[in-house]
Amino acid sequence: MQIAEHTRTARHFLTAGDAEIAAGDVLQGCEKLWGAASHAIIALAQQRVWPYGRHGAMRAAARALANEVGDSSLVAGFKAAEKL
Repeated sequence: MQIAEHTRTARHFLTAGDAEIAAGDVLQGCEKLWGAASHAIIALAQQRVWPYGRHGAMRAAARALANEVGDSSLVAGFKAAEKL
């Protein structure tokens, strides 16, 4: 998958996850929200040529982005998504 496709997929999963939760299917909603977070991190990592093939690498990419933009809430957000 290319960056644009991961970005589209992340947006799709975000919308679908919200809809699933609103419809009462929390399990499917959480799965889709995790998918949204992971595809967003993959797109970012591809763009910056950071490793992302393992879960730990995705976590490191989230930390690197938080440091880059000076927003530690991105790390907290990724940690929350991991728990979904």
